[in-house]
Amino acid sequence: MSPPRRPFPAPEWPDDPAPTPGALAALRARADAARPTGAPTPDATPPDPGHVLAELPRHREGTALRVAVKSYQGTAHYADLRLWRGGWPVTGKGISLRAAELPAVIDALLDAIEEITARKGGR
Repeated sequence: MSPPRRPFPAPEWPDDPAPTPGALAALRARADAARPTGAPTPDATPPDPGHVLAELPRHREGTALRVAVKSYQGTAHYADLRLWRGGWPVTGKGISLRAAELPAVIDALLDAIEEITARKGGR
């Protein structure tokens, strides 16, 4: 069986020598310096955590799950479930729940507790 035909020829690369380890290290350092870290600057003010109702440490991760009530522009109140590390929220690791969503979420969490408990008993 012959190899499949390509609709266009494969690119031809110049015979450049491979970069030296020193050149690779310099390129890697430049890329690291340009990459955003997401870490706060030393003079930055931490965000308002809201009214924290519970803080559950996650020792293996070095984070804590905070359950808080916050407000948007002083009027719209909502529940905030978010991971925090070192006084800062972890980017992309949280959820905001509207007051109207809370009863359904609480029911689902209670169902989850019952199912987990039943599965543990069925081992």
